[in-house]
Amino acid sequence: MGTLLGHIVSDGSIYIDVQRNHLRTKYTNSDSELIDRFLDAAQRVFGNVHYTSEPARGSVTVRFGSELVGVVLAAAGAMVGNKTKQNGDLPWLVRGGSEAIKIAYLRAAFSDEGSVGASNGFPYLILTRYYTVPTANWVPLGQFDGLMRSSIFPTGHLRRCMSLRRVITCAKASDGFPFELFSLLNTPPRLLTQEAELLAGLGITSKIYPATLSKNHSGSYSLSFMLAVQGKENVRNFYKKVGFSLHRKQEKLRIFLEKIGCI
Repeated sequence: MGTLLGHIVSDGSIYIDVQRNHLRTKYTNSDSELIDRFLDAAQRVFGNVHYTSEPARGSVTVRFGSELVGVVLAAAGAMVGNKTKQNGDLPWLVRGGSEAIKIAYLRAAFSDEGSVGASNGFPYLILTRYYTVPTANWVPLGQFDGLMRSSIFPTGHLRRCMSLRRVITCAKASDGFPFELFSLLNTPPRLLTQEAELLAGLGITSKIYPATLSKNHSGSYSLSFMLAVQGKENVRNFYKKVGFSLHRKQEKLRIFLEKIGCI
């Protein structure tokens, strides 16, 4: 169940089928290995459940026909609807679960949303989470639109963003910038904070950094924060205790650690 929740909180979602008023579950990923692992986790929990698979701009979306999947996952604490708008919490089943469930959740979440890099030869891990800024705060953030860089998603939608650190610096120098917004700009998503606590419980220290302020094609703003696992002992502990279920990420991490003599 930990694996399934880790994938749903990351590249999956539970949504309401308004035509039938049923909860539906889907998962989208461009990596066939992760699609297979997600389906395997679902079948271990729910048995031979029916699903459909459809291509979507270089990715594959899997949808379950049974409402039971969404009902059970929601009962376990997974968010229903747009996750970034809710700034919700870690599923309660993971928070209060066994160490094995917590590890399975983290392994799935990092496999979906995490990345591996190296600085001066020393590896680090990044997990990024987003949440949408409430509509009431959009107007004062509009002053930063001209400072944002533009990029285009594979879907063709335009996204504009800038460093959140730069936003905070500019906001401090701006007359009349709402004081309460400073707190928002410095507050990471609750989910990411709780994921850092999960890692800490396994003896893996991490730190959360502000990343970006973004504006999408519909005009809404979102904030992103990065959880970073740094230092060879922390990274080695992650490799040994959690790791990635996605082979290419785990192998990349293994090679980095071998080069610095940690494994």
